[in-house]
Amino acid sequence: MIISRLLHRLCLLPAAAAIVMLAACAGTTRNAVPTGTTDPDKFLFDKGTTALNAKKWLTAREYFKQVTETYTQSAYRPDAKLGIGDTYLGEGTAEALVLAINE
Repeated sequence: MIISRLLHRLCLLPAAAAIVMLAACAGTTRNAVPTGTTDPDKFLFDKGTTALNAKKWLTAREYFKQVTETYTQSAYRPDAKLGIGDTYLGEGTAEALVLAINE
């Protein structure tokens, strides 16, 4: 009986691994800039600002981080850095406050 359970669990292992690998390959296009956008940094900054105003802290932070990490010479980068701090402050937790100060 113990061997039967062990074999059953071993059969489930490859299936679970396949599901994890498929999920990793899926990729996300949540913050993708539409093709043909003339100012992608402005597009992302505006999306981040909209999410910030809607109190969607994590979504806003993702947009702002994409501006700061991808468009390092952008005129929107300093404001995006402040936006990241604002998202942490908006969360209102002690941990978020520390992260906002570090940002």
